[in-house]
Amino acid sequence: MKYFIFSAVLFVAVGLTGCKKLIQFHMEYDNNITIPASTPVGVPFDIMTPETTTNADQQAGNNGTAANLITKISLGSLQLKILNPASGNFNFLKSVEIFLNATDLPEVRVAYDLDVPATGLTELPLTCTNADLKDYLRKPAYSVRVKALTDEALDQDTEINIHTKFDVDAGLF
Repeated sequence: MKYFIFSAVLFVAVGLTGCKKLIQFHMEYDNNITIPASTPVGVPFDIMTPETTTNADQQAGNNGTAANLITKISLGSLQLKILNPASGNFNFLKSVEIFLNATDLPEVRVAYDLDVPATGLTELPLTCTNADLKDYLRKPAYSVRVKALTDEALDQDTEINIHTKFDVDAGLF
């Protein structure tokens, strides 16, 4: 009987501490950049976005958790989309890299395409790195740096939307 009670108590103790309930949700953001028509061909250039407010506390709360319970954030997808000109495409782009910046953290590369195909694409999904971005998205804000190289001249400014979808793993309250 003592063995049965000990086993039952041990089972309950392990059950309560050994099985943490985790949830997964997404955080999505949009940034726009403009590549000027005056951008030189064959010369790498950088464009910074304004800071994006993360609202990590609110988004975590909306999903039954808290920002301090987030265990991992990774970039699930990043897609570039031509907004203007309406007839524009990514044929002018040779390569592109996307970096994330946040206060007191080192810059981190999060997505890239080092050989953009000249096939008339108006939407360009990038390859995402597996960087853990938890510390970046738990900050109040972050910014994006776009490093790109063109292989064709632009005849007018090109406005591009950067859509990011972050995958979040977190514990429950």
